[in-house]
Parts: sequence; C-alpha cells; structure tokens
Amino acid sequence: MPVDANTSAAAADTLVASLLESTGDATVAMRDPAAVRTKLAATIAAGPGALHIISGLSFRDRSEALYQRYYPIEINSSLSMEVRRAAMEEWWRQAHEVIVDAKLSREEISRLVLATPVPFRQGTRELIAECDTHGVPFLVFSAGLYDVITEILVQASLKSPNVHVVSNRMRFDESGVCIGFHTPLIHVFNKNEANTSGSPYAETLRGRPNVILLGDSIGDLQMAEGLQHSTLLTIGLLNHDVDRLLPSYLEAFDIVILNDGPLDFPIQLLAAVVRNSATGAP
Repeated sequence: MPVDANTSAAAADTLVASLLESTGDATVAMRDPAAVRTKLAATIAAGPGALHIISGLSFRDRSEALYQRYYPIEINSSLSMEVRRAAMEEWWRQAHEVIVDAKLSREEISRLVLATPVPFRQGTRELIAECDTHGVPFLVFSAGLYDVITEILVQASLKSPNVHVVSNRMRFDESGVCIGFHTPLIHVFNKNEANTSGSPYAETLRGRPNVILLGDSIGDLQMAEGLQHSTLLTIGLLNHDVDRLLPSYLEAFDIVILNDGPLDFPIQLLAAVVRNSATGAP
C-alpha cells in the first residue's frame, strides 16, 4: 500500500546518504542527488505494487570478426542514429546467419551453457529473489539470444515466475535444430518496451508505472520507451574505460555503479519500498 510523503521522503534521504557514502568509496557515482532523492521518494511512496525492473543484462553472441567490424560503429556518436541502426541490423543478421549455418540445436545450447557458466554480477541473485518474493516483475531485455539466456537463467535457478525475457528467439525444426529467427529483430538500438506488446510480461505491467532500469550501455536507456511511466530511475553499470566514459554515463543515468560493483543499491531500494509499504516507517 502507498505510504505518506513524509515517510517516503525520510526513506529516500537514508538511501541518498548511503549513495553519497558509496561515492567516497569510488563504487558509485551520481550527478544530481536532489533529483535522485525525488525519484526515490516517489518510488517508495507508491509501493512494490506499482514497480517493475528492467535489466539490460548483456548476453550477446559475439563473433570476434563481426565485433571488430561493427562495435566501433555502435559507439561512434558522431554518426547519425540512422546509420548506426542500419549497421546494427546488418551485424545482428549476419551473426544470426552464422548460428543457422552452424545448425545449433536445443541440446547443444543446453550443453554449451552447462560447460561455460555465466558469472553474474554480485547481488543479481539476491535482487531477483527479492523481486520474486514481493511479486515485482523483473525483465531481462537483451539483444542476445532468448533461448540461450533462458537456459542460462534456468541452469542458474534464476528463472522464477516473475522473471521475463525479451530477446531474439530462434526458430527450430521438428528435430530441434535452429533454422532461423522470429521477428522482430532486436538489436542494441531498438530494444524497448514497445517490443513487449502482447507478451505475458506486458500483462504484468498493468498498474505498475514505476521503473528501475539497469543498463550497461547508454543505448539501454531506450528499454523503457514505448510505455508510459510515472517514475523512471536509471542505474548505469559502467564496467570499462571508466575515466573516459563516466562523464557521458553521469549525464545519461541517475546513478552509475562502477567497475563491476555489486547491486547493493537496487537491493536496498527494493527493501525500502517493501518495508515502507508494509510498516509506514523508514
């Protein structure tokens, strides 16, 4: 249930103080604490029933030759978005052709995931578990491969009912061999909530206008586009080239977690949302 403004403001003050303390440890950066406080207070006041989380966890299939050719285009902000989008579509289609030509099967996907476990960022398991406990939808929105991501989550025991995946789906023949991909093609510059229309995930969003968005690229900010939101809190995950990229990440995101830092803050925020909804006290 929603809480009063004084209670949510006090909880927001506590969280901002925690963030400011973390900035001294060089694990978190924040450009505008006052704006963050306002968003935190609104998110806490509305309660967990109004919240959903979108994560741009990176599970991209990566052919090194294609990566070397197209990644510089992806990050080249001097090029028009039209040019960059066209290049991303070309990149993804070629990568998918490689998979089809390899005749990858469902069984091989399962074996590959089992042989190469994915190291999750510290706190990922706890965050997903807390979302599941409190009925908060958690969307993994990726330009990678739906079937691989789902298998990763299943093998890691993270595919709980509240976890949804939107990504590029393979088409399999009757023997379980990949023969193509379903549309629409999802790449780094077009993944947004408009692509969830008609999905089970879209149904879970009714009455949930507040969003916590976790993304490791500035392009991930598009994930929340396509649906109306009351409060959008964005958290950037900056894992490389920190000195060079931090100014642009601070301009784009409300909060930036640095150098593969843990997801402590999103967990603290969810706890505050739940605690204040249940007790009305910070």
